[in-house]
Amino acid sequence: EDVRTRRRALEHVLASVPEMAATAALEVAGQRQLLGALLQVEAAHQRAIAAALDAAARYIVVERRESALAGLQLLAARNAPRVVFAVVTEADRRLERAAARFRAQVTAALADVPGWQLALDLVRVDPAYHALGTRYLGTTLVVDTLATALRVYDRLLQWSERVADFQVVTRDGLVIRSAGEWVAGRDGHETPLLAYRRE
Repeated sequence: EDVRTRRRALEHVLASVPEMAATAALEVAGQRQLLGALLQVEAAHQRAIAAALDAAARYIVVERRESALAGLQLLAARNAPRVVFAVVTEADRRLERAAARFRAQVTAALADVPGWQLALDLVRVDPAYHALGTRYLGTTLVVDTLATALRVYDRLLQWSERVADFQVVTRDGLVIRSAGEWVAGRDGHETPLLAYRRE
């Protein structure tokens, strides 16, 4: 009974997330979920993964293009807040291939650098959503310290064989992206979604 009560309470929290509330009237084939709630992340890695996902943690995941189109039409008609739909069945497969090559090559590029892990190795996701995890975390590295982040960033930025853009995230949520973006601070929304999935 206690487990059911906690589950209902957690589902209520999810339903109150603005993106879920804005799309509550959307009738879709399959499930409508938040991306962050699809990932299982251990507590020790939640802050890093939340920082890596950033706003993508609140993307609404739908199964098909038709559901995303219906969502766009619903939100436009209601002048609703901005919502991003991530379609499971439609993605640029080049991102997945680039992530696979990145995984294979980064080990060699960082062979002498301790204290890093691939973000995808720190999350569990249902096989049906694996491509989504790869889309948003496939070229993300999680490191122990800012000093390691800088070392990894400099090494990969100068790496002539690099196949994709990347980001390096510290365990406490600092982010450095190959696009030249340096990010710090928390907005307080993404980490609870990851905690929900762990619960």
